[in-house]
Amino acid sequence: YVLKSKSTDPDITKYKNLYKIGFTTQTVEERIANAKKQATYLYADVEIVATWKVYNVKSVALETAIHHLFDKVQLQLTAGEYTPKEWYVVPLDIIDEAITLLMSGKKVAYDDTLQQLITEE
Repeated sequence: YVLKSKSTDPDITKYKNLYKIGFTTQTVEERIANAKKQATYLYADVEIVATWKVYNVKSVALETAIHHLFDKVQLQLTAGEYTPKEWYVVPLDIIDEAITLLMSGKKVAYDDTLQQLITEE
């Protein structure tokens, strides 16, 4: 799933393309039910931006690959005493393209300067 924060905190709203990329075995709605009480959601409600059902792919491995792909643009922010790790400053269309490429087995890198994916042949 991909989520967008509804936070009004200026330290969060200053990021135009801030998204949480995650995986759950529950429904996303169940997972985010108490978002505003949890540091992982930056103590704010969130909006569901995109979801995928994953078949014939290890979903945890896919999530790990996506997080690794975007590690250079991971949000560096503390929420209380917790540092959320699944928030990334990356355009939504890039996230969507990355998931599609990774699910199809392609090797891909992300150039954060150009904000574009580079597929490895």
